[in-house]
Amino acid sequence: MIRLSLPQKKGGVGKTTLIKILAEWFSQNKRVLLVDFDDQCSLSELYLPMERIGNGRHKRPPLHPDYTPDNEDHADWTGRSSSADIFYSTREIHEYGVAEFENGRLDILPADSRELVYVREQEDKKIRARIEEIIDKFFGSEGIADMYDLVLFDTGPNESPLMRGVIRASTQTIIPVELEQQCISGLDAIIGMVIEEQSRRSKNHPLELTALQINKYRKQLSLHNGLLEQVMNQERLSQYVSPIIIPSRVAYAERDVRGLLPASVFQLKPSDPARKIAEDWCKFVESKLFPKETADA
Repeated sequence: MIRLSLPQKKGGVGKTTLIKILAEWFSQNKRVLLVDFDDQCSLSELYLPMERIGNGRHKRPPLHPDYTPDNEDHADWTGRSSSADIFYSTREIHEYGVAEFENGRLDILPADSRELVYVREQEDKKIRARIEEIIDKFFGSEGIADMYDLVLFDTGPNESPLMRGVIRASTQTIIPVELEQQCISGLDAIIGMVIEEQSRRSKNHPLELTALQINKYRKQLSLHNGLLEQVMNQERLSQYVSPIIIPSRVAYAERDVRGLLPASVFQLKPSDPARKIAEDWCKFVESKLFPKETADA
C-alpha cells in the first residue's frame, strides 16, 4: 500500500487541489482513501456538506449516511466520523464513500476542525510524540492495507505533530512548490523534515521524496521565471523537480468549488489544456508510485 503526503509549511500553494487531482485519477482503478488532517477542512468541503458549529468558527463532518440511531450496533457511535477519531481508542472509524468505479473507489476520512486544533496545539513533548506514533501505526496497519491501495494525506500549513505524523506514516512525499520567495526560502525546512524522517527508516521501510512539484506557474511573470531558474540551478533541489510544471489555470480553481460542474478536471474535454496537463502529471506520479504496474502496461 502506498501512503502519499504533500507537506508544505506555506499556505496557498495549491496542495489540496493537487491532492484532489491525484485522488480522482487513481480512484478510477485503485481503492483510494483521502485523509484530512487540516483544521481548515478544505479537502473535506470538496466532497462533503460540512457543518459549521461554535458560531461558525469550526466545522465538522455531517452525519454518516450509514448511521441509524435506532440500530443497536450504533449505540456507541455519534454518527459522525473524522480523522481525529483515531486518537481515541473508544471511537469507531467510518470512512465516507465519495465515488465508486468498476475497478476502484474513493473514500474520505474528513476533518473535524475543533478536535484537530486541540490535537495540533498539544505542547507536551510526550503527547506530541504519541500523536505521531498513532498516525503512523493506524495508517500503516494491515486493516488499512487490506482496504486501500493508496492513502492520500492533507495537512495544514504548519509544523505540528499532525504534519510530522503524516510524514512518518508516508511511504512517499511530493512537496508542492509555488514560485514565490517565501515558499522557495522555506524549502530547506520542509525537505529537512523529510530527510530527518528518512534517516530513521530501515531499508525495509523507506520514505521516498518523490518530487518537488512546481504549481501555479505563470510563465508571463518574470518573478516566476527567475525563481524557477534559481531552483533549477541548485542541484540539491533540481534533482527532485517534477518534469511536469503545472500552470496557474482557472479550470483548476473552478474544480475546487463544490457543486460546480464539471466537478473533475478529468470530465473536461479531452483536448482541454488543463486536463491534458493534469493527465500528464498523474501519469508521471503513477510511474513513481507504481513503477512495476506502469512498466507492465
